[in-house]
Amino acid sequence: MRERLYRIDLYGIPRFAAERDGRLCLIDGDVFGEFALGEEVARGRVPNELPAGVGPLAAGDVVEVRVEGVGELSNLVQGERSPA
Repeated sequence: MRERLYRIDLYGIPRFAAERDGRLCLIDGDVFGEFALGEEVARGRVPNELPAGVGPLAAGDVVEVRVEGVGELSNLVQGERSPA
Protein backbone atom coordinates (compact mmCIF):
# COMPACT_ATOMS: atom_id res chain seq x y z
CA MET A 1 0.00 0.00 0.00
CA ARG A 2 1.24 3.49 -0.82
CA GLU A 3 1.06 6.18 1.79
CA ARG A 4 0.76 9.87 1.08
CA LEU A 5 3.64 11.64 2.87
CA TYR A 6 3.37 14.98 4.65
CA ARG A 7 5.81 17.35 6.28
CA ILE A 8 4.19 18.59 9.49
CA ASP A 9 5.10 20.86 12.39
CA LEU A 10 4.41 18.95 15.61
CA TYR A 11 4.78 21.14 18.70
CA GLY A 12 7.36 23.27 16.89
CA ILE A 13 9.35 20.26 15.65
CA PRO A 14 9.33 19.45 11.90
CA ARG A 15 8.35 15.81 11.32
CA PHE A 16 7.25 13.54 8.51
CA ALA A 17 3.90 11.78 8.66
CA ALA A 18 2.04 9.38 6.41
CA GLU A 19 -1.67 9.07 5.65
CA ARG A 20 -3.28 5.64 5.59
CA ASP A 21 -6.98 4.86 5.80
CA GLY A 22 -7.87 8.38 6.94
CA ARG A 23 -5.27 8.35 9.73
CA LEU A 24 -2.20 10.57 9.85
CA CYS A 25 0.68 8.87 11.68
CA LEU A 26 4.25 9.90 12.39
CA ILE A 27 6.89 8.05 10.41
CA ASP A 28 9.30 5.82 12.33
CA GLY A 29 12.35 5.04 10.22
CA ASP A 30 13.76 6.35 6.97
CA VAL A 31 11.38 8.47 4.89
CA PHE A 32 13.52 7.59 1.83
CA GLY A 33 13.58 3.86 2.55
CA GLU A 34 12.01 1.49 5.05
CA PHE A 35 9.65 3.02 7.58
CA ALA A 36 6.73 2.07 9.78
CA LEU A 37 3.77 4.10 10.92
CA GLY A 38 4.18 5.38 14.45
CA GLU A 39 2.00 7.49 16.72
CA GLU A 40 -1.32 8.67 15.25
CA VAL A 41 -1.52 12.48 15.19
CA ALA A 42 -4.79 13.06 13.27
CA ARG A 43 -7.84 11.15 12.13
CA GLY A 44 -10.63 12.03 9.77
CA ARG A 45 -10.66 13.57 6.37
CA VAL A 46 -6.95 13.98 5.84
CA PRO A 47 -5.78 16.39 4.42
CA ASN A 48 -8.97 18.47 4.78
CA GLU A 49 -8.59 18.75 8.56
CA LEU A 50 -4.86 19.53 8.61
CA PRO A 51 -3.66 22.99 9.62
CA ALA A 52 -3.04 25.60 6.91
CA GLY A 53 0.34 25.17 5.24
CA VAL A 54 0.46 21.41 5.70
CA GLY A 55 -0.07 19.23 2.66
CA PRO A 56 1.15 16.26 0.67
CA LEU A 57 4.57 16.15 -0.94
CA ALA A 58 4.37 16.73 -4.68
CA ALA A 59 6.71 16.41 -7.65
CA GLY A 60 9.21 19.27 -7.53
CA ASP A 61 9.21 19.59 -3.72
CA VAL A 62 12.56 19.24 -1.99
CA VAL A 63 12.82 17.18 1.21
CA GLU A 64 15.74 18.12 3.43
CA VAL A 65 16.90 16.15 6.45
CA ARG A 66 19.60 17.31 8.85
CA VAL A 67 21.09 14.84 11.33
CA GLU A 68 23.35 16.35 13.96
CA GLY A 69 26.83 14.89 13.78
CA VAL A 70 26.07 13.19 10.45
CA GLY A 71 25.19 15.88 7.93
CA GLU A 72 22.42 16.91 5.59
CA LEU A 73 20.50 15.06 2.88
CA SER A 74 18.36 16.75 0.26
CA ASN A 75 16.09 14.89 -2.16
CA LEU A 76 13.93 16.19 -5.02
CA VAL A 77 10.46 14.62 -5.04
CA GLN A 78 9.66 13.14 -8.46
CA GLY A 79 6.31 12.12 -9.95
CA GLU A 80 5.02 8.58 -9.74
CA ARG A 81 6.81 6.07 -11.93
CA SER A 82 4.94 3.89 -14.37
CA PRO A 83 5.30 0.14 -13.83
CA ALA A 84 7.98 -1.31 -16.11
